[in-house]
Amino acid sequence: MDSVELEAAVKSGVITPDVANRLRNFSAEQRQTPLADEERFGLVGGLADVMTAAGLLLLLGGVAFAFAFIPPVAIVIVLGASWAFAEHFTRQRRMTLTSFVLFGAFVVAALCGLMGVATVLPASSPWLGSPVAWAAISPLGGLIISFGTAMICGVYWLRFKLPFAYMAAAVAAVNAGINVVRLAVPYASAGVISFMLLVVGLLLFVIAMWWDMSDVRRETRRADIAFWMHWAAGYQVAGASFRLLLGVTGGPSGWERLNAFATQPATGGAAIAVLCLFSFFCVVALIIDRRSLLMSSLIYVVPATAQLMGALQSTTMTMTAMLTGGFLVVLAAYWREVRALLLAQLPAHLRAQLPRTDLSFATSRPVA
Repeated sequence: MDSVELEAAVKSGVITPDVANRLRNFSAEQRQTPLADEERFGLVGGLADVMTAAGLLLLLGGVAFAFAFIPPVAIVIVLGASWAFAEHFTRQRRMTLTSFVLFGAFVVAALCGLMGVATVLPASSPWLGSPVAWAAISPLGGLIISFGTAMICGVYWLRFKLPFAYMAAAVAAVNAGINVVRLAVPYASAGVISFMLLVVGLLLFVIAMWWDMSDVRRETRRADIAFWMHWAAGYQVAGASFRLLLGVTGGPSGWERLNAFATQPATGGAAIAVLCLFSFFCVVALIIDRRSLLMSSLIYVVPATAQLMGALQSTTMTMTAMLTGGFLVVLAAYWREVRALLLAQLPAHLRAQLPRTDLSFATSRPVA
C-alpha cells in the first residue's frame, strides 16, 4: 500500500494510526531510506493501467479525428468522454497512467475551445493551420486561454484530486497573471521581463514549500502535490536564473523574451558562474529534499562543464558525460549523509519544517 492508501485506511477505520506508522517504519527499514527521501510518485499502476491508457488514447484520438471537420462537436465529445471515463478510472480505480491520459485529453480539448475563442479577438490570427499561431495570440487572448485553463484544471482537481491537475492549475493561474501584466505594461523591457519570470518561479517555489511543510513525512497526497509543484518551480527558477545570467538566444526584446531560451555558456567565466549557481541549487535541493532544481539545471551544467574541460584541453563529450554522471551517482548514493550535515547547521525550529532524515515515523513532529 502507498501512503495515500494507508491514509485512507486510517480514515475509514480499517487500521489504526499506530499500525499505519509501523507499516511505514517497516517499509523504510526494508529500503534503508525514509519515505520522504525517495520522492516517489506514481506514473504506471501496472500493465492493466498501460493497456487502458493506450485504449483510451486511441479511442479519444479517433473520436477527435472523426469529428475534426466540426471542431466544436469534437471538443464537446472529448470533454464529456474524458470526464465520464475519469469518474471510473480516476476516482474509483485510481489508475495512474490512465488518469494522466484522461486529464491530458480533457485539457487539450478545453485548450482548443479556448484558443478558438481567443483567436477571434483583435490582433489574433486563426490558429488552425497557422504557422505563427502562438505568436499571433494577443495579450487579451492569452489571458482568456490561461485563466480558462486555470479554472478548468482547478475544477478537475477539486473533483478528482489529481495532484498533477493542481500543478497545472497553478501554472495556468501564474500565466494569467503574466498576461494581465502584458496588458498593463505592453512595452516592458527585456530585463524587467526576465526578472519577473524569476519572481514567478519563486512564487511557485513558495507554494510548493507550503505543501511540503504541511506534510514533512510525505505520508499524504499533499506530498504528491508538492512534488509536481517543485518540478514546475524548479523548471521556472532554473530557466529564469540562467536567462538572467547568460542572456537569451537571438536577443529578443520585450515580451518576445517569454518564449526564449537561455544561451549556452560561451566563455570560461560564464561556465564557472553556471557551476556556482548549480552548486547553490544543489544545496537548496539537499536542504528541502527535492531534486527538481538540480535536475532542471543539468541542461546548462553539461555544456558549462564541457566549456571548462575545453580550457583544460579535454574537450570530449564522453568525459563530460562521465564527470557529470559520476557526480550525480555519488550525490544520490550519499544524499542522506550530505543532507544531514547541512541540516545540522540550521536552527531546530527550521529543521522541524523540513522532511525527516531518520527512518522512524514513531515520534510526533516537533513544532517550534
